[in-house]
Amino acid sequence: MLTAEVIRYIYNSQKRFISCDDCGITYSHSDYNVLLDHQKIIYIKYKGPQKKNATLCHECFCHNIQKACSLVDGRVKLVDGSEAYILNFSDYNG
Repeated sequence: MLTAEVIRYIYNSQKRFISCDDCGITYSHSDYNVLLDHQKIIYIKYKGPQKKNATLCHECFCHNIQKACSLVDGRVKLVDGSEAYILNFSDYNG
């Protein structure tokens, strides 16, 4: 099973922006926090079966999971703060 972690609110970071390693969509930390509050975008730290750690937006995360499903069972443990969810992407057609 793969593991991923939601990137929650960002404060006091040396980087001033957060961006997706695949598509490059970028937001300032303050803009990201507002968008996260309104459930418009979410960034996820993800390590695929053949990949180093990546920061991905939710759309790129889903595309990467689809590619990884042929290599693993299609399940992902998504950690969001103190909560953890098991997502099943084995039938995902995204």
